[in-house]
Amino acid sequence: MTMTTRRPAAAPPRLDLSESALFLDLDGTLAPIAPRPQDVGPDSRRTAVLKRLVPRMEGRIAILSGRTLAEIDHILEGAVTPAAGVHGLERRGLDGRRSPVAPDAALPGAREAFRRLAASASGLLVEDKGLS
Repeated sequence: MTMTTRRPAAAPPRLDLSESALFLDLDGTLAPIAPRPQDVGPDSRRTAVLKRLVPRMEGRIAILSGRTLAEIDHILEGAVTPAAGVHGLERRGLDGRRSPVAPDAALPGAREAFRRLAASASGLLVEDKGLS
């Protein structure tokens, strides 16, 4: 049996912020995963980093989340304006204007199916953002 020595992977090229855009997920990327969604809150170090990064990106940074825009703003302390919340049903551009998107007509039926599933087993939680 022969053993081969693996070389460490080369580091990726340095990111050129002037030629890049960042689309960042909130939960599990910018903020930790918590047992309950309401357990995630602001973090002054994260906010400070974002407030330094936003001007350098010149508007080419956005947050993507299943949370509402209000929840995103609370957790990130308003550090990033462009965002898509509720998996794209709430959208806000760099200028702060919101562009709502109508949910699929099947959403009420899917919501009810998830509620039935959660009621049938302990420990399941359905996060409902109240969009019809």
